[in-house]
Amino acid sequence: MKKLLLLSALLIFACTDDEGNPCIYEPTLSTEAVTDISETSATLNGVISIVSENCDIALGGMQGFVYSTNPSPTNDDNVEVVYGTDISTTIDNLIPNTTYYVRVFITNSLGDFYGDEISFSTTDITCDAVQLIATQTLCLYDNAQELTVSYVGGVGSPTYQWYVSDTCGTTGIITPISLSTSSSFTPPTSALGVFYYFAELVFYEGSCGVIVSDCAEVEVVVEGACD
Repeated sequence: MKKLLLLSALLIFACTDDEGNPCIYEPTLSTEAVTDISETSATLNGVISIVSENCDIALGGMQGFVYSTNPSPTNDDNVEVVYGTDISTTIDNLIPNTTYYVRVFITNSLGDFYGDEISFSTTDITCDAVQLIATQTLCLYDNAQELTVSYVGGVGSPTYQWYVSDTCGTTGIITPISLSTSSSFTPPTSALGVFYYFAELVFYEGSCGVIVSDCAEVEVVVEGACD
């Protein structure tokens, strides 16, 4: 992020006071560095100072921040109204991994005034799938513990698909398990051997896309070998 120079707008209006002195309206708008940036929120900061000489009171005053994903935002874009001199506000519901542009503004009966523009980028979502059970050793036809997968950082609700493989990785024989499309799965124990199970989660919102859990190892042995 780069803090840009402040904008000082000096306007001399044709109107005068009772003694014939011209109206001088000078707002100084400084858009400061954005702080506390996360995936979906950020804190906007700015300073507003106004010099007004020989002017009538400006009507319909509003001030604060304007922001957009496009450069040069105006009060036709997203508006956060904040009054005061040293102003600050936190905005939410931003899009992860996206660049935004922000300016301090004042609008009143004398016109619309904007500070210089700065940009900031929200952070990307950290996506991870967590397999809650790592290893089980079971006798033939024993009841296996249910495998459950959860996730962190995803946007929206994902779809699930469980797979079984002959290795704990993606280089072996990987087979999707029919009708296993929820966040949990109970491994069968009707065949001897070592089996590796993992879940694939697909997010259709945000930037996570496809994430895969760690594998869970299930070994099925002959009766007596698991005691």
